[in-house]
Amino acid sequence: MKRRLIFILTVMLILFLSAGCGKPETPQISINQTTFVGGDDIALKWNEVKDADSYKICFYITPFSDGKLARSIELTDTSWDGSMSAGQYDIVVYALRRGNASDVSQVISITVESESVPSWDDINYIFSSTYDQLQSKYGVAAVETDTGSSVIRSYDSPVIDLTYPDNAKGTCKQIDIYDENFILFGLHITTNTQSDLTAALKSNGITYENNSETTSAGLSLYTEFTYKNYTVLVHTDNSGLISYVTVKN
Repeated sequence: MKRRLIFILTVMLILFLSAGCGKPETPQISINQTTFVGGDDIALKWNEVKDADSYKICFYITPFSDGKLARSIELTDTSWDGSMSAGQYDIVVYALRRGNASDVSQVISITVESESVPSWDDINYIFSSTYDQLQSKYGVAAVETDTGSSVIRSYDSPVIDLTYPDNAKGTCKQIDIYDENFILFGLHITTNTQSDLTAALKSNGITYENNSETTSAGLSLYTEFTYKNYTVLVHTDNSGLISYVTVKN
């Protein structure tokens, strides 16, 4: 009887230790979007795995292979926010427990494009600088227009209009961006549609409103939302393509 009890306890101990040292469950991951610009926030999330000690995020240069690991991060949280340099990556997550890794999660492929023109750093600089300070960065405006209520200075590189108070002594109040190299949520001016934009806004959890207004050029459609603490209006042309972006301070 005693031997039998010892045998049962031994088996139970082995099973307990085996369970503790075996592979943890495979995490399931999600991401806020799949196309980014350099500096954009990449937001990864995954489910909590029972008894996991930590999680390992791996960024592989596409196509996915062990010899192309670009970056790995180990942490105890079930989410990660950060950025990556321009390139195409396959992302996977492993759960770790006592030195054992789970099977690889599903692969999420992303594209990180080169930083847009102007970048959000440029936009921040424009709104915080006087016209004289901007000349050192962009030079003298190609065209200057006095509307009677404001002064608009137009630049060719990048293709932007900057709107100032009519006395021209204050800082910029509005930036109209026409440059095709400007990227918003992975979308390009003259390439993507309003539907593409609203889908990207929904995937990023951003509230928006579609509006229209009558201008001298006819009916203008635009989508309005708040992003990076600015009011952003994305205008659409008659063919449904994004025509330009307005950023207001």
